[in-house]
Amino acid sequence: MKYPDFDGSQACAQIGSEFFYPPQENPQGIHRRRLKEICGSCSFREACFEYAVAHEQDGWWGGTSSGERRAIRRARGQRLDRVLVVNFLPQAAS
Repeated sequence: MKYPDFDGSQACAQIGSEFFYPPQENPQGIHRRRLKEICGSCSFREACFEYAVAHEQDGWWGGTSSGERRAIRRARGQRLDRVLVVNFLPQAAS
């Protein structure tokens, strides 16, 4: 699975990557709800989610935490793609 073709219009590009890499694996309350809302309204959510399920990624991708994606892989019987990927979110347009 190839890396999603982000174009910089995604909400994650406008907000900043630190919001999607919270210090807790599973943030609670308002932060968690906000992450789900932001990703839920993104047109790239499905591609982002599937990429993150196929590759081990830290942080929130496609509205899911890395722990949620591990559970999804187990339920699907899916193995990780063997590709090294650097954590990256698109940068806001200047």
